[in-house]
Amino acid sequence: MDPANQLIARWDSAPHHREVATFPYHKHTPLGVEPCGPITAVEQA
Repeated sequence: MDPANQLIARWDSAPHHREVATFPYHKHTPLGVEPCGPITAVEQA
């Protein structure tokens, strides 16, 4: 979220966008839903 509480990006793995090539992984942006791979909060070595 930005300072005005507007969405910048949100990564998601809920199985509700079956049309995305990376289902169930996807990213929500102001432009809509985009494919993306799984993400982690842990840095990979």
